[in-house]
Amino acid sequence: MIWLTTLNSQFPIPNSQFPIPNYPLSIIHYPLSNLLSKFMTALQV
Repeated sequence: MIWLTTLNSQFPIPNSQFPIPNYPLSIIHYPLSNLLSKFMTALQV
C-alpha cells in the first residue's frame, strides 16, 4: 500500500505551470487520485 501513496506524491495536482502535453494526463489522473484517496480512507475504517 505504501507504493500507492508514493506514486500519488510523484504526480501532484496539476496547476497552471503544467505543460500543455501533460494536460490530458492530468485530467485523467485527478479523478483517479481522488478515487484512490477515497479507497485508502475506506480501507482505514
